[in-house]
Amino acid sequence: MRIKLKNGLEYVLAKRDKKYYLLTHQKEKTDSTFERWGNAYCKEIDLYDDSVEECFDVNGYFLYDAGIPDPPNCYVLMGDEDLENNVVYLYDGRNREGWEDMGRNLSRKKVDLRKASAQYIQKSIFIKNGRKCDPPIKEKIYMSRDEFVKTYIGYYGQNM
Repeated sequence: MRIKLKNGLEYVLAKRDKKYYLLTHQKEKTDSTFERWGNAYCKEIDLYDDSVEECFDVNGYFLYDAGIPDPPNCYVLMGDEDLENNVVYLYDGRNREGWEDMGRNLSRKKVDLRKASAQYIQKSIFIKNGRKCDPPIKEKIYMSRDEFVKTYIGYYGQNM
C-alpha cells in the first residue's frame, strides 16, 4: 500500500504491531523524525493526520486473448514480470495444457506484453483527505504500453 502526503511526497505504507509507518529508501525524503530500519527509513504516522492526502494501492492489468474457452482475458501483474523486456505472465486456476504447472490447480504462461490489446493501472483509494472511503474509490487509467511500463515500475521499482 502507498501513502501520499499533502506536500506531494509518496511513501510505502507499512504496518507493524497495529501501527502505521511511512517507509522509504531515499534519505532525501526524510527529516530528523525518521528512524533507520535496516536499509530503509521509517516514521510512525496516523492515517487520519492532516498531512495525509490519500492512502492507496495500485495494480497493473493487461488485456490478452489467450485463445482458450472462457478465459478471463484481463490479467493482473503478479510481481514476477519483467516489464522492461515486455515479459508478463497469464495465470489461470486450471492446469492448462502447454502452460507451466504451478501446483494446486494453478498454471501460468509467459507472453509478450506487446501482444496485449490494452493495459491499465487501477488505483484503489482507501483514505482521502482524512476520511475513510467505504467502498474504496477505484480509478482505471488506460495508457500506452510504454507509459504503463514506466508508471508501474515507478510504483513498484526502487523509487520509494
